Amino acid sequence: MEDRLSCPRVRRHCVKRCPGDHTSLDEQPHDVALDLAAGTGTRRHCRAAARDPTRVTRRLFLVAGSAGSGKSTLAKALAHELDAGWLQLDSIWLAMKVAAGEDTPARYVLDIDRRMRREDEADEDVLAAHVAASGAVCRALPSVLGLELEAHERLVADGAWLLPSFVTGLDLPDTDLSVVYVVQRTEADVEAALMPRRGGLPIEDRHRLMNRRIFQYGAWLADEARAHNLPIVEALPFESLLDRAKAALLSH
Repeated sequence: MEDRLSCPRVRRHCVKRCPGDHTSLDEQPHDVALDLAAGTGTRRHCRAAARDPTRVTRRLFLVAGSAGSGKSTLAKALAHELDAGWLQLDSIWLAMKVAAGEDTPARYVLDIDRRMRREDEADEDVLAAHVAASGAVCRALPSVLGLELEAHERLVADGAWLLPSFVTGLDLPDTDLSVVYVVQRTEADVEAALMPRRGGLPIEDRHRLMNRRIFQYGAWLADEARAHNLPIVEALPFESLLDRAKAALLSH
């Protein structure tokens, strides 16, 4: 199957793996564990065969964190190293928001970007709204991820929508799951990470409001991840993020 790197919906390149893969990352010399440790992806070409439900032949890597944490850059690099598919979950959220239609209850829940900009709402209420929007996206993800794993037996998916309570309960057939949460240590780090998105414009109060709420949601995600015993890595220093994230994924 040819490599594909396409639109934000699924920026991916696809590889089919032999159906006889072992259930453990450590059991075969060219499995994902060694690919992660060596920083390489192993391409395999074989005829498709019926999947053995008693064996784990698919690998799903989830990279979670708030905006400005570097999760998408990390996920793209990880997918490249593993020769895996790459799915940005923002695409699922956007599709759900459009499909909900204007002025509907579902659209109100999913329209969190608008809520994040509102100055007349308390930060705590906006945080609760963000968690609710993430919950709505999470309810659609088992089907979405299952479909993507039919095409990509190694898949990296990233997004701010991955609630720790959802991740710990996610059970996809014939799939081994690893996750890492990326977090910025301070609100100033979030501001610095998002500065290029302003296109050189000076920071305004509306930017500070958004940065504060983004940091608040990221800190909440990290606290929830700790409560569910899920691995967390700090975004900085960014130069070592990929190596630290790979180590966390191997440990999970």
